[in-house]
Amino acid sequence: MSERLSPLDASFLYLEKPHLHMHVGGLAVFDPTGVARGPLTLDRLRAMTAARLQMVPRFRQRVMFPPLEAARPVWADDPGFDVTYHVRRIAVPRPGGPRQLAALTGQLASQQLDRERPLWEMYLVDGLEGGYQAVLTKTHHAMLDGVGGMDAVAALFDLAPEPDEPAAQRWDPEPLPSSYRLLAEGLLDRIREPAGALASTAADLARRPTATLRDIVATAGGALSILARGLPPDTPFNVAVGATRRFAMTAIPLEEARAVQASLGGTVNDVILTALAGGVSALLEARGQAGKGLRYRTMMPISVRTGSEHGAFGNRVTTVYPDIPVGPMKPVVRLRLVREETRRIKSSRQGQAATALVQGAMWLPPGLHRRLGRFGNDHLRIFNMVASNIPGPQVPLYLDGARLVTYYPLMPLGARVGLSVGVVTLVGVMGFGFTADWEAFPDLELLALEVEDAFGALQKAAGV
Repeated sequence: MSERLSPLDASFLYLEKPHLHMHVGGLAVFDPTGVARGPLTLDRLRAMTAARLQMVPRFRQRVMFPPLEAARPVWADDPGFDVTYHVRRIAVPRPGGPRQLAALTGQLASQQLDRERPLWEMYLVDGLEGGYQAVLTKTHHAMLDGVGGMDAVAALFDLAPEPDEPAAQRWDPEPLPSSYRLLAEGLLDRIREPAGALASTAADLARRPTATLRDIVATAGGALSILARGLPPDTPFNVAVGATRRFAMTAIPLEEARAVQASLGGTVNDVILTALAGGVSALLEARGQAGKGLRYRTMMPISVRTGSEHGAFGNRVTTVYPDIPVGPMKPVVRLRLVREETRRIKSSRQGQAATALVQGAMWLPPGLHRRLGRFGNDHLRIFNMVASNIPGPQVPLYLDGARLVTYYPLMPLGARVGLSVGVVTLVGVMGFGFTADWEAFPDLELLALEVEDAFGALQKAAGV
């Protein structure tokens, strides 16, 4: 049975262009030392993936668009699904160090996913120094968000060195829906969805009128808070993005970040933002583009996924837009400014307003939804960069017996936003993944090093 994409999920399809890819992903690095069966092979990875797809059925579905843009697209079983197309093998050039691995990741990130197939790919990466192996995944943002990606990781990885072999289940895909069915069901949903939203709002008003009205007022206040801030500054990061990507990475132990947070206050997320702001400041200084008193507006996705929604596909996120301080200043001053900003953002209801705006797209014809989304992405400077912090399980993880060492996220870019930074915390390590436009960031590796140095300055200030 086909399932219609939510307004937010559909937005990621509408925003995508041949040069503007909307996939997310991750680079998981493994140590196969001591595994009796030896390094992971392509055949073994394909077999394991095929056996576990029953836990992530969306990975066997493709997207289909109703005729005449009558409604948002739907997910439908792909009768021609072939795991050998989606799971591939590639090797890094010698010597197989971090620089070669990052370059390969950027190269693979620059290739758009095929919309005629389920929207994901997986690569077994061989040739790494030290005998390590890596698995790179690319999944369209329309399928899942960061926390949903962690759920998919949990389905593929094991909690013990000995792989857990799920019992095979027969999969009988449904036939692809006809154009007539796509059109008829789409038109019906165009009536049913708004009617359901109105009925739900009316029921909330009848059941708890004061609380519902308070929520409406708070959401309007959040929208006004966003508008009152005006446009962010024009920065070297806001460029017309091309099709080619660069990738860089670094890692920080979670316990070290927690030690800084315990000493200087705030949250681990505040520490991450402060290190990122310090790294950006140093990069701009190295470029000769530094300035005092600058604040770069950062788009930060926030998960609103409830406990019962873990394992569900689609996006369960809202967004907030903190302004991070960029320019020369002491680490403790930068952290204090970041803490003040994140506290203000949390009380502003900006995330609630952003969610309401996206949900309101259900009232729009899909063609207008697509055009408005692309216009905003192409022409409006809403933020300067993206920063995403995604927590994952803090227990040892394995793939075919090999231990997970670090996981680095891969992020999409905006049409005029040349830098996205993701942080995923797994097995006690915060893996930073830097995705950037090729032309705008020839010095992306330097940014990763500067973020390391900025975190080191925080440690020194904290005395840890």
